[in-house]
Amino acid sequence: MIEVSLRLPWEDDLGGLVERLRAGGFALRQIDVLSRVPLPASAYPLRPSRMSRIGVIGAVLGFGAAVAFLVVVTLDYSLRTGGMPLLSPLPLGVITYEMTLLASMLAMLATLFVSARLGPGRRVPEHPELEYGEAIVSVTCADLAQAQRARDILAAAARPAA
Repeated sequence: MIEVSLRLPWEDDLGGLVERLRAGGFALRQIDVLSRVPLPASAYPLRPSRMSRIGVIGAVLGFGAAVAFLVVVTLDYSLRTGGMPLLSPLPLGVITYEMTLLASMLAMLATLFVSARLGPGRRVPEHPELEYGEAIVSVTCADLAQAQRARDILAAAARPAA
C-alpha cells in the first residue's frame, strides 16, 4: 500500500478535490480528509455507515442465541414446576431482551473499532501536527500506477489557479 498526501488550506475546494479523485477511479474508502477542526459537510462526501445494519444483525443473532440458550437450559434441567409451564414467557422475555441488547451493542462496538482502524494490525495514517485552517487529503493506493494517478490529481490541486 502506498499513501499519497497533500497538505492544503481547508478553505480550498476539498469537496471538489475528493470528487476529482473519485472521478480518477479512487473509492471513498481510499480517500481520507484529515483536519484539526471539523470540516463542513460540503468539504467531503461521507462514507456510508454499516453501523445500523450491523446492530440489527447483532440483535437478531443475540435473540436467536438467547432463545436457543433458554430452551436448552430449561429442557436440560428437569424441574418440578407444579403444573406451571416450563417456558414461562415473562422471565424468558427479560433474559431474551438483555441478550439481544448485549449482542447488538457488542456487534456495534466491534464495528466501531474496525471502522476507526483501532484493531490489531490496522495502521492509522500518521501526519505531522496540522495548523489551524489546514487539511490533509490522503489517498491509499494499491500499486505504483494508481499512486502516480493520485499524485497527478493532487499536484493539479496544489497549483494555484492562473
